[in-house]
Amino acid sequence: MRIRNGLGARRGGPTCSALGMTLVFLVILEGTGPAGGQEVDSWHGKEVVLQSPETELIVGSEVVATGKYHRVFQVKRVKGNWLLLASGNVIGWVDRDEVISFDQAMEGCNREIGDGSNPGLAYAKRGNLWFDKQDWQHALADFNEALQRDPKNTVLWRNRGLVWSRLKEENQAIADYSAAIQLDPNHGDAFESRGRSWTNLGEYDRAIADYSEALRLNPNDAMALEGRGLALLNKQEYDLVIADMTEALRLNPRLARAYSCRGAALASKKEYERALADFDEAIKRDPNDVEAYDGEATIWATCPVGRYRDGRRAVESATIACKLHEWTCANCLDTLAAAHAEAGRFDEAIRWQNKALEVLQGDNRDRNSFRARLALYQARKPYHGDPSGPENALAVSPPPRNSGNRSRPNETRGSSSASTR
Repeated sequence: MRIRNGLGARRGGPTCSALGMTLVFLVILEGTGPAGGQEVDSWHGKEVVLQSPETELIVGSEVVATGKYHRVFQVKRVKGNWLLLASGNVIGWVDRDEVISFDQAMEGCNREIGDGSNPGLAYAKRGNLWFDKQDWQHALADFNEALQRDPKNTVLWRNRGLVWSRLKEENQAIADYSAAIQLDPNHGDAFESRGRSWTNLGEYDRAIADYSEALRLNPNDAMALEGRGLALLNKQEYDLVIADMTEALRLNPRLARAYSCRGAALASKKEYERALADFDEAIKRDPNDVEAYDGEATIWATCPVGRYRDGRRAVESATIACKLHEWTCANCLDTLAAAHAEAGRFDEAIRWQNKALEVLQGDNRDRNSFRARLALYQARKPYHGDPSGPENALAVSPPPRNSGNRSRPNETRGSSSASTR
């Protein structure tokens, strides 16, 4: 298993500031909708957009200002005049009168562009919609148009950078984040986003510097703490990782990946009980957390302390991790092979280890250790090494490609731009 630099693309959706201050409240209720009304299915499954330019989410007793405008939600449930909406890891109830359909939102943007009253803002709003639909090329085109009309808008520079990052054009993304920072040196979100791009490029020291600046500007930025912790994990600074992830979770207990990253650091320190607890907590919060599945599978398959090994559970979790990666992650396949070996299924272990070697790209430094484990399985021996050790060990897995909830933007703060406020 390996935590790769690519964990960076989780956070950061585009923002567009408000023209008004009408607030919509999404109320999180424990499994029930608002009182009154009958279940109505005509809205179920529809994609909708909040009509108000700014929203506040009520999660339990906590109010979280999203700073999001024209975010795409899916209707999960209907009760009377109330809709249960979900977008990524955000879920809550809203009065149906406060939403419009995705198509209506697009039509509204198109009309605003056509009548020429404020095309820059209309392009920006439509770009946000395309972003939430993960249509990166259309989002890029609209942010290009918006920037031509408003080149000093820091929000737009950062938003376009987020699109470049989704397109895996990290150098282009860094250039856009840097432009936002040049216009506003106090743009904490741009520092945080640039840190993620540096992480994706393996430039961990630069990433740490940007995350630290974001935290200087906003010490309560849980996502910057999580990002810095990831960069530190790649540098094997495990105590610092644990400190950053623990503080991030204090600020935002819903950060599933902070649990899985802290679990990886704990496993590296041979604190297997605590690591497994963190992986379990991550999966409870995000059933698609591939790092958590791969992390617990690695301990169950390869832990040098026998009481933690469990071949059956290792195979189950490693298989889920591989499915989430669509069977394209060499390190997850490596874990699956080790799991089968621990379960005594050496033919399956050989099969999956060969597949891992096929998927492993280029002159990867892991190739020798992959081959060494293959030789063990061919000799009908399981691999019982340190799950976190150097060359001869399984590493911590990379994330899945940008798909599903893990790539949905979850930006919850506004950015500085006088021209869009």
